[in-house]
Amino acid sequence: MTVSLTPAETRVLSLLPTHRTLAAIGTQLGIDRPTVKTHVEHIYKKLGATDRAEAVALAEGAGLLPHQPATESWARAGST
Repeated sequence: MTVSLTPAETRVLSLLPTHRTLAAIGTQLGIDRPTVKTHVEHIYKKLGATDRAEAVALAEGAGLLPHQPATESWARAGST
């Protein structure tokens, strides 16, 4: 699967496995929550995903994200 994401979408995608809220992702990236939501909607559409978990799995499969075991993703989420 070849997916072309913008640099902003790529930055948001990299934080989706952390299980942070969209507001927290926005704070980390210095953008508003509605902007994060728009990027996430574009990511879902481009990947053909219907939810966050599917987007992360598809992105990993497409080589857009490194594969992370579920336990490691959850551990990172709790460490922030």
